[in-house]
Amino acid sequence: LWCRRLWAGDRSQRQYGAALDALITRARAAYLSGDADTAVTLFTEAVTAARAENHAELAAELGYTLGSILLEREQ
Repeated sequence: LWCRRLWAGDRSQRQYGAALDALITRARAAYLSGDADTAVTLFTEAVTAARAENHAELAAELGYTLGSILLEREQ
């Protein structure tokens, strides 16, 4: 399991760059720790960064995640 996470993280860094990968990691960590407000802020920044770096598919995936968190907060 640890090896898979390391491999996935390395692949993500190479594909999206260290800064965007770190932002996504922070957003996921905030959500998993129960800090929805910070997660929303970080996922919003990640969507914007992914769009700016022409990662349309990633931006869509992050936007979907962001939308899910926003819907969850409303319940």
